Amino acid sequence: MIKEPVHILGQIKKVLRAILILAVVGELLFFPTLPNLYGCIMAIIAYWVFSYFLKEKYIRLYPFAFLMYLSMFMYRYLPLIATLAERKPITYGFERPYIGSLLFAERTEVHLALFQEDIEAVFWNDPKECAEKCLKLLGDKVLINEITKKGQNRLLTDQRGNEDVVNYILGQFI
Repeated sequence: MIKEPVHILGQIKKVLRAILILAVVGELLFFPTLPNLYGCIMAIIAYWVFSYFLKEKYIRLYPFAFLMYLSMFMYRYLPLIATLAERKPITYGFERPYIGSLLFAERTEVHLALFQEDIEAVFWNDPKECAEKCLKLLGDKVLINEITKKGQNRLLTDQRGNEDVVNYILGQFI
């Protein structure tokens, strides 16, 4: 009886798929919220795209493109696994300040309309400004806590959490 050789990339896909399925089921069982559903969908999409490019020809012919897809996949896949291992839900968007974390993001018109800069959130335009603000914040945990608390209060006051937004949208149709 002749056995076919087991290709390592196929085995990696199977293991990643099994871990993803277990993580998504666990995430939705333990933390059944809309933001977690979105996070799980993003992880599934990242897996689907990455598994398409997890082929020997792409790795050999286009190694840098493959590394780019690998990094995009890991950016969405690892947080799902890590947060579940830490017994915390995975959340996206403005959930960071909503759950009490600092919003540190690129300066946009939307961000500026929603938060007072350097009071409720921290914004930057370019890598230099990002690095400067990051270094300033790393040295001042009191400031981080103050901005974080004010950002969280702003979201709670304005009722802009995911559940508030979903309830508002459903209220328009019901």
